[in-house]
Amino acid sequence: MASNNGEIVLQWALHGRGILLRSMWDVGPMLKEKTLVRVLDAYSQNADVWAVYSTRSANLAKLRVCLDFLEQHFSELDASA
Repeated sequence: MASNNGEIVLQWALHGRGILLRSMWDVGPMLKEKTLVRVLDAYSQNADVWAVYSTRSANLAKLRVCLDFLEQHFSELDASA
């Protein structure tokens, strides 16, 4: 089966109807709880995350703090994968 709806694919996997490829931020808690298990560890797919903001906002301290947080958060997800 195939779908372009990630939530449906997640439900299929949770009900034992197949495997899925999802981002760690989507399934990380379920992997920790052992609701899902990792298979095919040798296979992965990079996913880019882009921060889009206006040039007027580029120098805002709160934007820099947010971007730094996201960078740290995603690097921790990579390390736990």
